[in-house]
Amino acid sequence: MGTTTIAFGLANLLYWFDWKLPNGLKEEDIDMEETGGLSLTIAKKTALHLVPVKFSQETYIS
Repeated sequence: MGTTTIAFGLANLLYWFDWKLPNGLKEEDIDMEETGGLSLTIAKKTALHLVPVKFSQETYIS
């Protein structure tokens, strides 16, 4: 039940928002390097910061 709730919440965030990079940041500037360690999970060295922009259907109608 908990996993379903989390997945539903994430799906809503992805559906209702477009995600943009903060001002001045380009796709090439994103560091995708991972940290090493003995843990079972992998983490990025730097966090990914995104800006949510309210989804607008008119933007995609051509």
